[in-house]
Amino acid sequence: MEDLIERVGRAEQNIGSLKDKRARLDLLKMIKNVDHELNELSKEAVECRRLKKETLKYKETEQRATKMLEDIESYITFAALLG
Repeated sequence: MEDLIERVGRAEQNIGSLKDKRARLDLLKMIKNVDHELNELSKEAVECRRLKKETLKYKETEQRATKMLEDIESYITFAALLG
């Protein structure tokens, strides 16, 4: 989870350096969705610690957040190449 948080921080920095305002705004909206997933992941991590095992919901939420972040990172690269 810490890795995802670091990647989101780097993605936000990269988004801030984009020249295209519209792409920057759209990507920031996408980052908000990843933040929401990370909040859900954090809540589920508490449940996992309580149960002393990873739950299926935790694994699924982590996979969703990872996939969303990978997509955003590729969109950032594409926007940087266009801009």
